[in-house]
Amino acid sequence: MCGLAGILMNTGGHVDVDLLERMSRLMAHRGPDDVGYCGWREGTTPCTTRVPGELVGSSVALSHRRLAILDTSANGWQPMMSHDGRLLLVFNGEIYNFEVLRAELERLGHTFQSCSDTEVLLAGYRQWGHDVLCRLRGMFAFVILDIHKRTLFLTRDFFGIKPLYYARWAKGFAFASEIAPLLELPGISREVHPLALYDYLRFGRSDGGQHTMFRDVKQIPAASYVEVGLSQEKPTAPHQYWRINTGIQCDMSFDSASDRLRDLFCDSVALHLRSDVSVGAALSGGIDSSAIVSVAREKLGRHSQLCTFGYVADDPRLSEAQWMELAAEQAKADLRQIRSSPEGLLDTLNHLITLQGEPFASTSIFAQHEVYRTARRAGIKVILDGQGADELFAGYPTFIAARAAS
Repeated sequence: MCGLAGILMNTGGHVDVDLLERMSRLMAHRGPDDVGYCGWREGTTPCTTRVPGELVGSSVALSHRRLAILDTSANGWQPMMSHDGRLLLVFNGEIYNFEVLRAELERLGHTFQSCSDTEVLLAGYRQWGHDVLCRLRGMFAFVILDIHKRTLFLTRDFFGIKPLYYARWAKGFAFASEIAPLLELPGISREVHPLALYDYLRFGRSDGGQHTMFRDVKQIPAASYVEVGLSQEKPTAPHQYWRINTGIQCDMSFDSASDRLRDLFCDSVALHLRSDVSVGAALSGGIDSSAIVSVAREKLGRHSQLCTFGYVADDPRLSEAQWMELAAEQAKADLRQIRSSPEGLLDTLNHLITLQGEPFASTSIFAQHEVYRTARRAGIKVILDGQGADELFAGYPTFIAARAAS
């Protein structure tokens, strides 16, 4: 993950670069590999820099904290500027089909200086504008400053995997990958949003669409974008660029549908393995994560190292150790089991609350945190995970009603 932040000032105002740097510093954990800034004001050339003090006098400024996954060289540094100086991009996520898009863009006359998906995304937006979104396969949140159109374009991926929050304040507009940086803005209230609080307490819902738990902080909904005019500082209503078509009727046989699902699943795992750094997998022993690890082994080959990480509960009735061990053995994967204690949860809880920024529904986040922390310490920067399968296939009783209703 990377960390994005930016400030757009009211007409005539100048960005407080100390505030921007503070917002960026609060997300240093999201992007430990590099940091970058850019700024612009009317009648000047955009400035890109690692030194925020060079942006003094800018009316709009962006920051980026980088976790380098594809093209880890300086060529993938952000904020990234288009060749003509018109567009500036800050991007969090990964575009898994960037190689296909790059080949198409090259046929259209675009040239590239890096091997990054960031540059492909920037060229794609330059070529197709908003229409690039439905060409993407990936998880993403990105913001583009268009100097010619005098707009900020903010968007989020199809299922809202990558976060992107924003707020209006007395002096303009601001955005960030987390809520905490926006609470640094003068005058932004920490008062709760009553409906978001009700939904959390009554239904356990922690994603309120455009609303967050904070009254003054909103988020870009999944599969949506907003635009902000540099002279208005007011975002448009979110525009939904994609939705699932539930009206399609499938006349395939069960066996054909099963084969098709298998092909799509294997293709997805192969795409997610694209990385210039080490890739591992979270493994619980459940069907979803075990299937991912099995396909990853097939795609990587028998002789490539495959590191997996699984959380083991102390209570034998809850422990999935035997199943993750079986799956790891079958896939010839290295399995590292993580155990903790109630004391470990208590010691980590305040840190978890700070990282999440909003209330969460269960302590499973603690288990995930321990798994990911162990993976990071082992030198693994990318983890494949089975999130989402339970919701799609009614993996737990919680989802049975929704599954039946659909």
